[in-house]
Amino acid sequence: MSLPIQQSPEFFKQLKAFSSAVKESTIEETIRDRAVIRALHINGCIVCKDMHIELASL
Repeated sequence: MSLPIQQSPEFFKQLKAFSSAVKESTIEETIRDRAVIRALHINGCIVCKDMHIELASL
């Protein structure tokens, strides 16, 4: 089984750029973390969800 980043490296490159832009925005960190976790609930990525929940500042 290959990792999602191996299946679509360009997507993850763009996702990283988007994530960096959001981190530099004026959105509160807790709001940003909750939005990310909710998006991961919707798309069903358990590995990413677990990682982001652990890193979140809720």
